[in-house]
Amino acid sequence: MKIRVGIVDDEAPALKRICKVLSGYENVSIEGMHTDPGKLLAEAEAGKFDLVLLDMEMAVMHGLELGRRIYAIRPKVQIVYITAFQQYAHQAFDVEALDYIMKPVTTESMGRALNRFVARQSLAMPTRTMKAVIKCFGWFRVETENGTLVKFRNSKSRELLALLFINRGSPVSKSKIIEALWSGKDVERAQVNLHSTVYQLRKDLETHGLFDIVEQDKGEGGSYRLKHPPLLDEWTQFADLCSSYRAEQHIRYARDAVQLYHEGFLKEHDWEWAVAAKLKAEAECHAMLEAVIRYELGCGHYADALPYLYQMVASNPYHEDYQARIIAAHLLEHDPLAAEAHYDKISRLFQEDLGDPPSFTLRQVAVNPEKYMYT
Repeated sequence: MKIRVGIVDDEAPALKRICKVLSGYENVSIEGMHTDPGKLLAEAEAGKFDLVLLDMEMAVMHGLELGRRIYAIRPKVQIVYITAFQQYAHQAFDVEALDYIMKPVTTESMGRALNRFVARQSLAMPTRTMKAVIKCFGWFRVETENGTLVKFRNSKSRELLALLFINRGSPVSKSKIIEALWSGKDVERAQVNLHSTVYQLRKDLETHGLFDIVEQDKGEGGSYRLKHPPLLDEWTQFADLCSSYRAEQHIRYARDAVQLYHEGFLKEHDWEWAVAAKLKAEAECHAMLEAVIRYELGCGHYADALPYLYQMVASNPYHEDYQARIIAAHLLEHDPLAAEAHYDKISRLFQEDLGDPPSFTLRQVAVNPEKYMYT
């Protein structure tokens, strides 16, 4: 079935160029081409079009206003804006635009818009669309349910999705997004950046079959949110494991939580807005580490406890209780050389960073290593 297209541009040469480009597509039928936006609006209201191409800078009626009117009466009609000015292009997204094309219109830019139209239409069909799998420990990354990794064209697209993800489907206002991602930037420029980033993010996701993941709400200054919950996300999985341990006290839940946390929540990203969430995740991991360490030491499994002890001191190397337990565990495993090596290492660390050695000595721990275990 052909795509029924309507076109409006108040400059006849530009209109002619658009028609020439469209003539190269066999799946397109031009059902209306006008220099008068009022005539196109009337035909749109009559249901003649699936897709309309609107020039933004027209004397009689601005393209954005025409788009709003078409959207109000025919919300299923897809809108593509055509503009000669890059700084105006971001405004197109305030009217649920499918795409925007910079003048002069080229076969490449038109092909991109038509491909997006076909992708959107396929979404409306009763076929099942892909769901996202979101992984947030180490690098923030997104996969499709069949394991394909989503490639982000720029770092801000990844960061924006991470910000929306942390808010668990709740709307995030445009002002908060701009403050988080473009703090201190010129407001007008930041708004352009936001709209272009949303556009690129949607393209990145749609390329992998992930449609309608990001939803826009134009009320009260505008906001964005994650529309569909992911098929699986590591943060929910981690939180569920922690809750299950507290409810049932089965140590396997704590072990699994620690294993999932591994490199740390958003560890590879230095996003300032994520600091509070990182600290929360780290505190939860420490609670689970503490539970596993207590369990393993209580059972006399000193070798099994050591990896968890080392993980604990990796984030807090000046915690003397855990450092002493590492030395004690090595001694109880009959490995005095490892105990001595670790004591020498932390002695240098404490002396260099704090100006004093640890409050305990290797000899003190060696006399009674059990004393440094939990009581």
